[in-house]
Amino acid sequence: MKRFLFVAALAFFSVAIGYNLVESRDERAIRRRLHEVALICSKRTSQGLLGSMAIVGDLRPYFASNAMIRLGPPYPAELSPSEFASLVARAHLDMEAIKVDIEGLEFLPRESKGRIETLVASSVRIQYSGKEEVYPGDYRVLWLKENGDWKILAVSPDAAIRLPRPMDTTTMQ
Repeated sequence: MKRFLFVAALAFFSVAIGYNLVESRDERAIRRRLHEVALICSKRTSQGLLGSMAIVGDLRPYFASNAMIRLGPPYPAELSPSEFASLVARAHLDMEAIKVDIEGLEFLPRESKGRIETLVASSVRIQYSGKEEVYPGDYRVLWLKENGDWKILAVSPDAAIRLPRPMDTTTMQ
């Protein structure tokens, strides 16, 4: 019995150490920053105008100064960090509630120190006029380490992340 407990404890610690080796400190920092951005972009139903404007102003430190953001249609081809913050602020004004969820995050092999590329599967759930809609989005996000912090350098849509949903043929004629 003692031998079994020793082997089980050894296996547990091996898995814990392996997890820390696989998920580096940089990956944990990026994961945390991405979830912070999702939280800032979200809006609770009880959140007022001033609260929304103050929170959205907190987005800029998450982006490199020369960041370029491409969200895909129907948004403009490229947005600067300040234009993206304005877009989020506008959504906060128009919507009753917004919930941004990070559904998946994959780290691509590193090509250089100080830069990490990720694939992000997300969804945005909005409420307005008593209705609720969900919009999935898949993006490639390039991160840059700037003054010790990971910042978003580029965002672009990536349709290859999530498999397309099957077509509903019942409504087609």
